[in-house]
Amino acid sequence: MAAAGHLFPYAQKKRILNLDRTRLWYALVVTIFLLGTAGQVTSEAVVDIINYCGEPISVHCKSHDSDLGRIMIDTSEDFMFKFTANVFGTTLFWCSFEWGIETQYFPVWEGSNYVDRPPCSETGTCLYKVAPDGFYCATAQQAQGNSFWTFYKKWSTYVHVEQIWNSPPPPI
Repeated sequence: MAAAGHLFPYAQKKRILNLDRTRLWYALVVTIFLLGTAGQVTSEAVVDIINYCGEPISVHCKSHDSDLGRIMIDTSEDFMFKFTANVFGTTLFWCSFEWGIETQYFPVWEGSNYVDRPPCSETGTCLYKVAPDGFYCATAQQAQGNSFWTFYKKWSTYVHVEQIWNSPPPPI
């Protein structure tokens, strides 16, 4: 009987050690995940749209969660918004642009899960110059130099912006 009494505390202690190892592995995995995504969780993304059209333009930006509303951007003025991208890389902001009869609609910032995302999305900051011939894109790092704008898209006269707003966002 005495021998059996000794085995029980040993078995109990072994089970506690196994449970502690499981908790330790769980804590380690969670820590590695948080460290690996810490830049995405805490980094702030920025989109800055600058009007070089010579006349005011209408811009309407939104994501799945946020609708920033329609605003007018005067000549040589800008519209900037900031947000925190989600950990899963599925954050998507898109904007519609109107200038006279010209219109355009495209994603201005996309998370890491999107294949054809704007190149500036990788750095977190997207700068857009809206001009009479179309849209130019740059990153904040490129903006440190003199000649940093890269042509991105042309204006379109056939896109019906209101139809686009009523349709779901493009698939991931």
